[in-house]
Amino acid sequence: MFHLAIPAQELDETLRFYVESLELSLGRQSAQFAIINFYGHQVVLHLSPGDLPEKLYMYPRHFGMILEHESEYLSLHKRAKDKGCEFFKDDFRRYVGKDEEHRSFFLVDPSQNLIEFKWYKNTSQIF
Repeated sequence: MFHLAIPAQELDETLRFYVESLELSLGRQSAQFAIINFYGHQVVLHLSPGDLPEKLYMYPRHFGMILEHESEYLSLHKRAKDKGCEFFKDDFRRYVGKDEEHRSFFLVDPSQNLIEFKWYKNTSQIF
């Protein structure tokens, strides 16, 4: 499992996004950090007021999850829409018709972190 630490401008608001909008579970928490179970991986939100990028770019700064089934991908996409999540880039397909074809969308959390969710048509092309 991986561990990733990311900045949180306002801890409670950012935590609500992950727990309520993405329906991920909260682990330990203090006034300075909160640990999220991000699909079996540890994402730590560290209180970091003032640590905002000047402009958001997909590359190189983002993280995310590759979902195993297209139905999981579509369900998460619908939930994000229904909960009013901010999309940096809505559902799109890359490499259409090629072995590495996949779907992707990017969300923006309240602290301006970009989260990408993917589903690969051919799982052998993930790596």
